[in-house]
Amino acid sequence: AEASELQERERAMKAKVVDRLRGQADELGKRDAAVQALEAKLEAAEAAREAAEAAREAAEAAGAAAEAAEAEAATLRAVRSHVNKLTPESEALLLPRLAALCRSRRFRALTPTLRLLVRRAAREPVYAELYARSVAALASLLCAAPSAAELASGGGGAAAAAEGGACSSAAVAFALAAVLRELLQSDLALEGSGDGGAGGAVAQLAAAGLVAPAALCELLRGAPLPLLVAALRRAGGLLHAAAEAQ
Repeated sequence: AEASELQERERAMKAKVVDRLRGQADELGKRDAAVQALEAKLEAAEAAREAAEAAREAAEAAGAAAEAAEAEAATLRAVRSHVNKLTPESEALLLPRLAALCRSRRFRALTPTLRLLVRRAAREPVYAELYARSVAALASLLCAAPSAAELASGGGGAAAAAEGGACSSAAVAFALAAVLRELLQSDLALEGSGDGGAGGAVAQLAAAGLVAPAALCELLRGAPLPLLVAALRRAGGLLHAAAEAQ
């Protein structure tokens, strides 16, 4: 009887220990679940913070891009305004302003300015010499340190001129060559029979010393025959006239 009672007590104690261990295990399980839930909330909060930071950075980048685009558009509007006012009487005043605008934003306005002047030379043969001379003068200004006229140009031009510094002659030549290639591949290339059109523009630039004979031949390689004949005839006539004048 005593042995049976001892066994019964032992079973009861084991049962209590097992129940206690099960309770502790359940408690630990609940704590683990709570910790996991808290960790999940922290991860979600961190992901939300990172997403908000990314959205803020994207908004700032978009705002900066919009500001840069607006600044570039304003520069190009100013360039077009100056070119529209360009005359033999105003070129001495306006070219330093154009140079100051070209220096802004690391010379990003250089190619658009050259493109505008060259296309004007092609479309307006009466003023083609003026525009070619303006390209030559602009190249000379840009390859030197900002002039006093540029620094005094106002309208943000002074800051742009001071910031831009000098441009290399190779960079100007590269930009001009790209613009001329565009011109010879455009509809203006078909207007090569007279003094105007692409042929007249190229000829005026060659006469101004901006396109060397070898470069002229390379540019005209594959050009329509009327343009080739007109450009070479016009360039030869202009160079001959300049030599006689000297």
